[in-house]
Amino acid sequence: GPAASAVSSSASSTSKTQSIQNTDDKKKSSKAEDDDSSSHISDLTKELNQMSLPERERALYDLHGISGTLQEGDTKQVQEWLQQLDELVPDQAKDHPGLAEALRINPQFIQQERMKFLRADEYDPVKAALRMGHYFDMKMEYFCGDGQYDCLARDLTIFDLSEEDLEYWKTGFYQVCREKDSAGRIVTILFLQVAYHLQIPVDSMVRAYFVMNTILTQNVEVQRSGYVGIAYAVGLGEDSMKFIGSDVCSNSIIKAPRWCPLRGVAKHFCYDHESLHPMFGKYAKPMATFNAARFRSHFGTNAEVLYNLATFGISTSTFPISNAGVVQTDFHLGMIQFLLSQQKQRDDNENLQLGADQKIDKQVNGGEVDAFHGPGSAANPIHSTLAMTGENKLIYVLNPMDVILGRGAHNKSNPGNIRLKMLLEEYYAEYNFASNRAQKTAIVNAIMGHMNEVGSRFVYEIEGGKEIYVDVLGDSSEYPLVGDDTSFRQWMQAPPEKVRDKISHDFRNMRRTENTNKKKSRDHYQSKERVKRIMDSNTGTKPAAIQQPYMIGSSSIFPQSVSQSLLQTSGDGSVLDPGEMDIIIGHHKKKANLGNLLLKQLVEEHYDEYEAANQETGSAANAKKNIVVQSVLS
Repeated sequence: GPAASAVSSSASSTSKTQSIQNTDDKKKSSKAEDDDSSSHISDLTKELNQMSLPERERALYDLHGISGTLQEGDTKQVQEWLQQLDELVPDQAKDHPGLAEALRINPQFIQQERMKFLRADEYDPVKAALRMGHYFDMKMEYFCGDGQYDCLARDLTIFDLSEEDLEYWKTGFYQVCREKDSAGRIVTILFLQVAYHLQIPVDSMVRAYFVMNTILTQNVEVQRSGYVGIAYAVGLGEDSMKFIGSDVCSNSIIKAPRWCPLRGVAKHFCYDHESLHPMFGKYAKPMATFNAARFRSHFGTNAEVLYNLATFGISTSTFPISNAGVVQTDFHLGMIQFLLSQQKQRDDNENLQLGADQKIDKQVNGGEVDAFHGPGSAANPIHSTLAMTGENKLIYVLNPMDVILGRGAHNKSNPGNIRLKMLLEEYYAEYNFASNRAQKTAIVNAIMGHMNEVGSRFVYEIEGGKEIYVDVLGDSSEYPLVGDDTSFRQWMQAPPEKVRDKISHDFRNMRRTENTNKKKSRDHYQSKERVKRIMDSNTGTKPAAIQQPYMIGSSSIFPQSVSQSLLQTSGDGSVLDPGEMDIIIGHHKKKANLGNLLLKQLVEEHYDEYEAANQETGSAANAKKNIVVQSVLS
């Protein structure tokens, strides 16, 4: 009855309400998932929008290669930062087993590494401690798989790579550009198309990145200036999304650079396929605000992408890829060979030093050897000094404004050499009129100071350095993206004394050239004046060479040579001793001879007549030209 109908209606109403509620819940759940998937981007956008104007300007300067190196505070401030970092490291070790193990093995090594992490995070102790924890965790994950944790308490070397890792690295998937950018920063390139086509394991990619990062951070200037990272995906198609879009691959592109102790001051993602558009957002999500503000993508062909990179201060002339998209490995393979030989030499020196330490320790302490005071440590200053000698001077990546010493046309087009030449010309008058050695030395020092201001170093090529060749790829026809030219050039930084000698030598060459040009100009002027006086005197004397050329020839040869304005040595006969008014035929020193100067002046005077006759055709034209020639001869 009415009650049952009311219950049925109520049940129906309740069912509809539940259905609507379920639909709303699904929509809310779906919306929540969408919101969650985009929360990172929205949060990052908010953080970017909250950046101050100076922070935005600095990010643009970093991107376009305008900013300089990181300026450190005074010693007292740096010590405060280090003290704060020391207080934070134990807390990080509780959550990061890699850092805890490194502290257990060799706490002194962690002390030595602190400044790297502080510089990587612009002297923020909290961020530096977090970076340190994640870095040693990744180091443990990728290098301590066999249970050997000794690498946690020392710098990684190229010998920490397995044979398989080294062979993968030799393909050139991860390289350092042979020239720094306009701000003097190292440029690294990850060629994703090489990694994809060769199916390089991500673990090998991460290990190669860690080793290269360790090598780069051995230079304090690199720590301060940071590096420019490029992920190059031009040439990849839609099928590559499963590879470079995977979370595993993202570790090598985002996670490893984020936690390694080297500041990424600019990052670029280059691609040419529409399917890779979402990758920019995927890579930007986990980035800190500092890095996201310095991240740019470039879409286009190989030539278009390289052109875009050039606008960010990156030298494309030394970029290791050809116009056809072939990845070049000449510099890269040479660098690997250099690192292998350098590390082998260093290990040999360490073994020799360790043997000496063991011998001394056996005499003093009965044979107990302290493992933490091994070669290269603070307790072993002898080898530390040896390691620094050469390493700080040996160069394999040039700055844009470096001055290359030595001869060669390529040196003249180098920006650093051009800058030096401009300074030499600017200071030449002061140097030339300097009355004593002290004044000249002051001028040379001023030029060296100007070059140092723009980051110039004076370098010279090591003898035989460019003749290092490595046969590692064999036949590369199966994979045309990788070239197999393996030439490599090594440079040494010149000491200040050699630089001063070079600048002084250039000044002397300029003075010598100036004196030679003055003499030539004076001789030329005097010769023209003598010819003019002869013409004005109108003595009617025939030049002897008209009657008797330098080498006696037929009468038909000489008029013909005049008509062509080209004098040719011809005929045979006795060699004469030409006088100053003789006309020397051929490519001898005829320009300085007065007879040749007179002939040249006469030819210039009759040129219009001869050219007018040359415009006509037929025998009449030849007759007019002969009249002009005979006029010159007479």
